Amino acid sequence: MISLSLLFAMGVTGAYAQSTLTPEEQVKQAQKQLQEAQAALAKAQEEAKKAQEQAAEAQKQATEAQQQAAETQQGWTIPTAPVTTPRKTTQQKQAEYDPKSDPKYLAGAVTTDADGKVVFRRHIELPGKTKAELYQAIQEELTELTSGDQEITGSRISLLNPSEGTVVASVKEWIVFQSTFLSLDRTEVDYNLIVNCHDGSVDAEIRNIVFRYEQERPTGFVAPADDVISDQQALNKKGSKLSRGFGKFRRGMIDRKDQIFDEIQNLFK
Repeated sequence: MISLSLLFAMGVTGAYAQSTLTPEEQVKQAQKQLQEAQAALAKAQEEAKKAQEQAAEAQKQATEAQQQAAETQQGWTIPTAPVTTPRKTTQQKQAEYDPKSDPKYLAGAVTTDADGKVVFRRHIELPGKTKAELYQAIQEELTELTSGDQEITGSRISLLNPSEGTVVASVKEWIVFQSTFLSLDRTEVDYNLIVNCHDGSVDAEIRNIVFRYEQERPTGFVAPADDVISDQQALNKKGSKLSRGFGKFRRGMIDRKDQIFDEIQNLFK
């Protein structure tokens, strides 16, 4: 009997020892329970938020339905987009512009001096302005012109004569015929721009024009304007169109000289 009692006491003591946790185990168990509780709380909060959003959307739809019903009862209706057929319009066909046959570039557009050299001239009236005022304005204008984006190194005002009211610029710049992603067709052009100032007017002149085109290629050339943009070189035999070869040089130079002369004429506007 004594032996059996001892064995029973030892078994109870062992079971009690196995069910008792160490302090470290107790801490881990408490942390695990806390994490589980926090996760359950977060899930409950998320579900509650979704329920609130769904309830708010349902309330919004109910309110809109009530408003639409009330408006319908008061004679208001919610319009729907009507089905329409596109209106047919008739457009008058316009003649396609062809710069090659524009009179601006044809016979008489390129003038020459007594020696047969190409020279562009324009007399510009600027009433109310003194010679000194015009001289100062022209000097500033040509300074800006010779420092533009299209200019080439060496383009500059080369001579000044305050007493005569004369400003001379040696211009070196690009004239672009065509510019695309794949190709660039352009020529360098050098010329002298001479402006003589008077009381109430100026006389502008472009002369000594030289084209320098694709000199790195066998088809390139350096030639004076007389050999490039004259009527004989840049127009067809009938004089009714620009020629395929030199026509673009004539058109580009005429456009450029018009731009320069127009800018001078608009100095005080």
